[in-house]
Amino acid sequence: MLIVLPLAKIELPAKGVPELFLLALPAGFNGDIKVKDAIVTVLGFRWPLSLKAVYFAVVRDYSMRVSCQAVHKALKELVERGVVVKEKKEYCLSIDWIRKVKQFGLDLEQAYTQECSEFSNNPQAITATFNPAKIKAVTAS
Repeated sequence: MLIVLPLAKIELPAKGVPELFLLALPAGFNGDIKVKDAIVTVLGFRWPLSLKAVYFAVVRDYSMRVSCQAVHKALKELVERGVVVKEKKEYCLSIDWIRKVKQFGLDLEQAYTQECSEFSNNPQAITATFNPAKIKAVTAS
């Protein structure tokens, strides 16, 4: 399962349609894109869309064998989670969710910038330790 964010223009190999390059954030191990991920990506580039338009985009853009009912169920769950907003009979991504994803990216960049700069200055200085409650960086003695 993948979550994607737009970056730059390329050709998608599946249909050869010019689209935005996607930065994939791993959310699974099998490499298959799931219906919810496809919906988020579709709505990231085109909005607002009806259920029918979302369904056809998912089937066309991702060559998915999925029913309209499955897309509707996934959309309903995304609305319940605050990822997607339904207004009248059309769907789009939630601005609040987009802001949360943006903030997550900024926080992640800041954390990596600090940790990686320390690591590049002294590769032996940082080791990773696993704690079931959290993962943190530890300075070696």
